[in-house]
Amino acid sequence: MDVLGFFKNGRFPTATEEYTIACHIQLLLTTAPEEFPPDPEYGCQLWELEFSTVQATSVWMDRMAQHMKELVERYEKRLTDVEVKAELDQAEFKVKNGTKVTSRLKRRLNVSLSARLARTNEPFRFKYSMLVAPFSLD
Repeated sequence: MDVLGFFKNGRFPTATEEYTIACHIQLLLTTAPEEFPPDPEYGCQLWELEFSTVQATSVWMDRMAQHMKELVERYEKRLTDVEVKAELDQAEFKVKNGTKVTSRLKRRLNVSLSARLARTNEPFRFKYSMLVAPFSLD
């Protein structure tokens, strides 16, 4: 937020409804349950489920997509007709240590959400990717 802008013109900058919804969804996804004391259920179970190795990847992704859909429906009332898709892939990182370059793989969770703005019925789209774990082969 541009606080200095407030002192120049006496107003804080505004944000679109879509932007504030996207920021809220990102906060939901990156917060673990019990991190927000006023509502211990606020947050994504990803942080409890990410290292589960007993589930097949497709089962895990389906569970995460369903959980994220329920989260958004519960905490983001500005959206309706919420659909969520979760996919896991890998991200490769090159790490340079002096003259030596090594590659590292990590799991990346890609979240795609489509919904409608409750106020206007306009389509809303949200995409977000985050690294969730070291890469492992199923």
